[in-house]
Amino acid sequence: MSNQIEREVPTGFHYVQEVHQTAIHHFYISGEIGPPNYYIEMIHIIRTASPHDCVYLHLNTTGGQLDTGIQIINAMRESAAHIICSIEAQAFSLGSMIFLCGDDFIVHDNAMLMIHNFNGAMAGKGNEQRLRLEAVTTLFDQFVRPIYIPFLTDEEFDSVIDGKDIWLHSEAIKDRLDIIADTREKEMLAEQKLLEAEAKPVTKKPATKRKPRAKKA
Repeated sequence: MSNQIEREVPTGFHYVQEVHQTAIHHFYISGEIGPPNYYIEMIHIIRTASPHDCVYLHLNTTGGQLDTGIQIINAMRESAAHIICSIEAQAFSLGSMIFLCGDDFIVHDNAMLMIHNFNGAMAGKGNEQRLRLEAVTTLFDQFVRPIYIPFLTDEEFDSVIDGKDIWLHSEAIKDRLDIIADTREKEMLAEQKLLEAEAKPVTKKPATKRKPRAKKA
């Protein structure tokens, strides 16, 4: 009977395991969206969430204060987490803007989305109201147009600015979200090609020696 000696078999690699904690955050934005100070905790969690986190925004809202929506959307854009926006029943006005800023979307049956121009009241002297209206109108166009297009066409968005309300039900919302998905995919591919082109080393062709020309007698 021979004694077998077990030998450690060498490998060409070393195994290292990383374990990341993942958090799933659920926020239900219901009813009218109020002042920004009502949403500080939510905004902070969205903004500081880790890349391994997932944030769900469940929307059932008629819209609300534009400044609150801008702050929420800015936090969504700055967040490293994956953000999923879900229309639970309705996403009107500001709610539709927040919805379209998600990374992914869920549209429940019997859901509705409504897009319209901003509304509100102003106080002060006539010149002050005029200047404020001009400022808000410019802000609305610059901030909101990139959110709605290509979900809306340029012509549809211009009609919203002119006062038209656009109402969409679940199937129409899903069809338009396909357009957003295609656009984002094209943008991602274009960005990837650009990065590959920038990373590719530029090789210069070796200079070719010119043959000396024969002098004419």
